[in-house]
Amino acid sequence: TDSGLPPQNTPIPTDFVAVPNVVAADFSIVLKASNTPPQMLQVQANGQIVTDQAGNPGTSIVSGGEGQSLAVNLWANDPDGDMLNWTVDNMPAGMTLIQTAGSNGQSQLSLNWTPNHFAAGVYTLIAHASDGMAEIVQTIQINVAHVNQLPVIQSMPLQLVNEGSTLGF
Repeated sequence: TDSGLPPQNTPIPTDFVAVPNVVAADFSIVLKASNTPPQMLQVQANGQIVTDQAGNPGTSIVSGGEGQSLAVNLWANDPDGDMLNWTVDNMPAGMTLIQTAGSNGQSQLSLNWTPNHFAAGVYTLIAHASDGMAEIVQTIQINVAHVNQLPVIQSMPLQLVNEGSTLGF
């Protein structure tokens, strides 16, 4: 609580009138008889629509390569018009997450990542879109392929050898 008084050990003017800090805000509480869970509308990888894995609904497989940018976008909708909050489990190092609220309960999640040159492997991410009461879950399996890099010839330090001797390396 704030009494409205100045800090301790501060001289108080004789005409000072203490006024407490008061903040007022209006808010609404909406009660619903029921809640419809969110729905996944679409998953895209680098601008291409990704369908769910056959026989495994709710799982999308995305492929990329080391050193190649990867952009995965998910769109979800809440039929009740509720705002959605996104979370993602198991994000690899360097991946960014941006959520954008749309209108009428629509929401977009953008995941951006450029795997480094030692990141080949399989990454399983689990994206959750929640309206606070119910959620939709989408599993995204990212297969990062090894990309063969050109060899790099390192400069060689100065080599000294006596005349008539063999230099080996």
